[in-house]
Amino acid sequence: MKVKKIPVYLLEQIESALFTVFPARRKNAGNTPGYLLEQIHSALLSAFPDPQDFKQMLKYKLNENLPEIATGDNLSEIVNKVVHYFDIKNRLAELINGAREQNPGNDDLNAIKEKFKITTSLLDILYPLEKTNKPRQTIYSDYINKLLDKHTPKYKHNPEYKIHQILENLNDIIDNLNTILEEKYYNEKPIIEFADLLKNEYLDKYQENDYALEAAKKWIFERQENAYKLNKWLKKIKSERSKASYIVRYIIRLIISLVSNNRLFKFDYVVSRILPFLFINITGTWIIELLTNQELVKQYKVFSMLAFILFTIIAIIIAIIDLVKKSNLRLNQISSVTLVILGSLLILGSLVILVIVILTEAFIFSSFPNKTLKLPQKSKNYPEIGKVFENKFKIGECRNIKQISIDKAEVRRSFKYDSFDNDELHVLLSDVEWIKQEKYLKFIKRNYKGYIQFKISYNANSSGEFEMKSEIVDYSFRPGSGFLSFVIGFVETAYLVPRQRNDIIEEIDKFIQDNQILEKLK
Repeated sequence: MKVKKIPVYLLEQIESALFTVFPARRKNAGNTPGYLLEQIHSALLSAFPDPQDFKQMLKYKLNENLPEIATGDNLSEIVNKVVHYFDIKNRLAELINGAREQNPGNDDLNAIKEKFKITTSLLDILYPLEKTNKPRQTIYSDYINKLLDKHTPKYKHNPEYKIHQILENLNDIIDNLNTILEEKYYNEKPIIEFADLLKNEYLDKYQENDYALEAAKKWIFERQENAYKLNKWLKKIKSERSKASYIVRYIIRLIISLVSNNRLFKFDYVVSRILPFLFINITGTWIIELLTNQELVKQYKVFSMLAFILFTIIAIIIAIIDLVKKSNLRLNQISSVTLVILGSLLILGSLVILVIVILTEAFIFSSFPNKTLKLPQKSKNYPEIGKVFENKFKIGECRNIKQISIDKAEVRRSFKYDSFDNDELHVLLSDVEWIKQEKYLKFIKRNYKGYIQFKISYNANSSGEFEMKSEIVDYSFRPGSGFLSFVIGFVETAYLVPRQRNDIIEEIDKFIQDNQILEKLK
């Protein structure tokens, strides 16, 4: 039996969706959802209507003295303070377990234990995602293995037992989600549907024989298409809480706040507050871009740069208006002809200044050092296949692509750790020259240079034919030559590959098949 590798974007969606439902995002205390604290409070009142019984439970089961924790006019107030105390100490689970030991027959306590379990179990999975630089896939695998090794030490090498335990854990999560969401978050039902899809599409079973083994390998490869379906489904439901929507809403709120307070039109505020903030934001995003391969980061950096240019224009316009106001010109003593000339010169001079500033900032942003891509070093290098790419791989006029040519290519093959994993071929195209030219305005020509890194997952079926799936892992471009390339390069380089992704992948697949690249690896 086998647990398939879950795509990173799915793990990100799990993290985002569940953190939205459960605000208790960190293991440090004090963030338990309010509705859950209320239910714990009610369950304790139900189990211990006598204050003396409640005091004894704290002393006997938790070694805590009630007077030192909480005092109050009535039992409800005291219990509320006790719950708050244990929440701050991150000991709510101890409080619930101690109360159940003291009064094991209370239905409310038994029910609250099941409801509370989901919060802690999900945090066990999700907390490491915020506190480590390890890939999400590694964290997920480490968590599952740790969980199984802890609870089933005698069976940890038995794949049949492992898959059974993993299925049980997923079922527990789904069941608990159902219990909690039905009560308080009925509008979050898509998360349950998502968890079901995750379980059904990415946990595969097979029998230990040759025929079923081969069939399962083919079936697993075909099921990769479900990633597309899941991604499409996720896009349908995530609009309200997508990262992009949060960014847009934040920017809109910021602009509305500035306009409502008239700060947007104050030169000192724009220069001393807004522009430094935007420049720091640009610098931080640029550093993050060097460390990650997320398209969202590249594109967010572009919007930050455009915002910086926009507010620079606003600052210059405000400065010119203030200068005119402070000049105290006596317009009634100036002839109309002179006034027109002065006005024209002022407008012309302002436009010249604006153009110079915009072009200067655009050149600076376009000249930011771009990311240098590298392939995984713990893999076997195939320089002879790299030469094939260098000598033959070119894309001419293809749809919106004018021309792509490369000077250097590196090809590496990753070692697979499981017979059911697909082999992976990693290709890095360096010194890629990308020429952009508009269809009807051919004089608008741009030239960019950089990297494209892609990965081919492939598997040979029983007939010896290869089934493969290509994907672009990362890309990085800078202006190569030409004035226009440096003017709009900081914008266009972030969108070169995303806009032509399908075209490039089709050309890559065709090139690999025509040149029998995978056959050369045998």
